[in-house]
Amino acid sequence: MNIRTKLVLFFLVLFATFIFYFKSWSFDFVWDDLANFSTLSNMNILDAIKPSGKVLSLSSLFASNWRPLTNAIYLLFNDFSPKFAHLVNTISFSLTSSILALIIYEISKNPLISIICALLFSFHPANVESAVWSSSFSIFLVPSSLAIYFYVKSKEKTSVGFYALSLFFKESSLSLFLPFLVSLRNKLIVGIITLAYLLLRHLAVGVIPVHQKPHYDLSTIVDMIYGLGFYFKSLIFPYPFRVYTPEVPKDVFNIIFLLVVLSLMLWLFVRQKEMRFWILLLASNLILHIAVVGFERAPSVLSYRYMALSILALCVILAYIVKEQFSPMLLPCVVIYGAYSYMKMDVWQNNLTFWHEAYKTNKEDPTVLLNYGTTLLSRRDEKGLGLLWKIYKGNYSKNDRFDAGVNIMAYFYNNGDFERCVDFSKEISKLGESDLYYYLRALCLVGIGDTLRARRTITLALKKYPERPEIRQLAKILGVMTK
Repeated sequence: MNIRTKLVLFFLVLFATFIFYFKSWSFDFVWDDLANFSTLSNMNILDAIKPSGKVLSLSSLFASNWRPLTNAIYLLFNDFSPKFAHLVNTISFSLTSSILALIIYEISKNPLISIICALLFSFHPANVESAVWSSSFSIFLVPSSLAIYFYVKSKEKTSVGFYALSLFFKESSLSLFLPFLVSLRNKLIVGIITLAYLLLRHLAVGVIPVHQKPHYDLSTIVDMIYGLGFYFKSLIFPYPFRVYTPEVPKDVFNIIFLLVVLSLMLWLFVRQKEMRFWILLLASNLILHIAVVGFERAPSVLSYRYMALSILALCVILAYIVKEQFSPMLLPCVVIYGAYSYMKMDVWQNNLTFWHEAYKTNKEDPTVLLNYGTTLLSRRDEKGLGLLWKIYKGNYSKNDRFDAGVNIMAYFYNNGDFERCVDFSKEISKLGESDLYYYLRALCLVGIGDTLRARRTITLALKKYPERPEIRQLAKILGVMTK
């Protein structure tokens, strides 16, 4: 009877979550999906294990995000289409929700509480990002949740084995280190596995590029504190659901909420021994990922995909609270969360929808303006050009103005206005340089028949960006020697 109950729970939650996110299969890539999956398409299995110099990602944070098993799945199937990426995410997220239902059942012995709390995880608005955004790479959730399940079943060897496996899917699984180190009997094995993984990761990835090394300072630490409060608030009160937050909101309420939640967690940790593992998981997951602010500052730290394991822990804590006396208020919560999450899924349908929603609340942010503008132009909407000019002529940093300028160059090139493109390239040269800048300038010089200057430009580009395949290809076409 117990096995039959577990099977019913597993497949019921699996089916409900799968159907809920089914429409994402028709969604496009958004934001940095194109860059990530383009990088993957240039890899082979060996590159996934130890990235080689020919892979562009070595000069970006994508390389330092070492996930060999996740990359291997895409490489083995050799399908980098949006539909396949969304299928993988939907299956992995649905399996995680089902495993969570089994975890909660082991704790509560109540099928109804197990279903409802697992579906709260599935339908939480913040989890829409993990389930629907391809670049969240949510496969790691399956081995991570299995590691937790076998911990609850008191099968430590199996639990530690899945923990080791999950690390090679995504670094997010390091969130399990602290709760396992505190809770498991064989702490030495957990420590050895973690250290071995970190050593392998260092050997595979190497030194992080200088321009992406951590840059912690006082303002960054302040951002982290505000960000932690924002995270806790978004876990429990995810309204209003924000698509894009360009910086950590300097909201005093975040600090107050942070202090209240930390006090409550400390009280539960001291008074409720059975909740300690879950409180540690919730906190360690957030603390681990909030450290990303040291690389990318505020925008990345507020990405909702980082909260998946924390929401999982929160759902288990909720199950502990209601297991003695089931609260019927959980049912309308699932309905509300489900309806709200379902509506917000369309935000991730395509770049235009995503950036249009972000633009509503961030009309002066250069990242929003740049992405919204270029997306509009890709759909032949001239309003996008106005947004690019707004950045270029506005009171923004040199880097932001240069990025806007390069995209304006691309607009001139795409419309066959090669002479204006060349003239404008001179104007923005004082703001910066990039591989795309030199590439576009060379193409436009060819367009006006100035092959000599095009060769000089691509020769310079080849010296600065020798790893770029499109630059090497154009150099060959122009008769410039390449190694």
